[in-house]
Amino acid sequence: MEEIIIKKNFKFTSIVAAALFAASPVVSLVAAPNTIQAAAVVTKSSVVTHYLRDRSVYTNSTRISASTSINNIHLTNNTGTEIETNDAVLNNGKYTLNAQVTIMGLTPTSTDRSVTIVNNNGEIIGSASVNAHSTLAQGNLEFDFAVKNGRLSHTSLGNITGNTIKVSKKKVTKKKHNKVAHKKNHKKAHKKTVKHTKKRK
Repeated sequence: MEEIIIKKNFKFTSIVAAALFAASPVVSLVAAPNTIQAAAVVTKSSVVTHYLRDRSVYTNSTRISASTSINNIHLTNNTGTEIETNDAVLNNGKYTLNAQVTIMGLTPTSTDRSVTIVNNNGEIIGSASVNAHSTLAQGNLEFDFAVKNGRLSHTSLGNITGNTIKVSKKKVTKKKHNKVAHKKNHKKAHKKTVKHTKKRK
């Protein structure tokens, strides 16, 4: 009788233990690997994307409706060696990017003019001359930039503010003002000389 009770208790205990084990969450004993963040790198592809994407066209410092197409992109380092592979990592140093640009959809005008190409970062990447009555123009882009510790650094590009290219209007106004003032002073001096001459006569 005692033996039968022990067997029943053992069977019951086994069933309870199995149920608890099934309900318990599974704990992994494998340690999670350390996450290492990849170092920042600059490639030819990332340079082209950064400097040449989402381009706008300006004329007389005002943004106009026109589209652009860029071809024959060349990237060279400071020794003149061309970087041909898009995924090639650029080491610290200076680089030059040049390419051909075509501007389309221009509004015809009666005179020759020039247009400026600006990228999405507000940087002036090039310009082109447009013949009178033409809706199409072609030009070259060429500028320098530097790479430092996996990041783009100093560049030779100019910038714009809002929809207006940075032009030193104050200096232009000042020059015009000086010219006008000089003419006025010259006229006054001439009048004084004429009056003085008449009095002496």
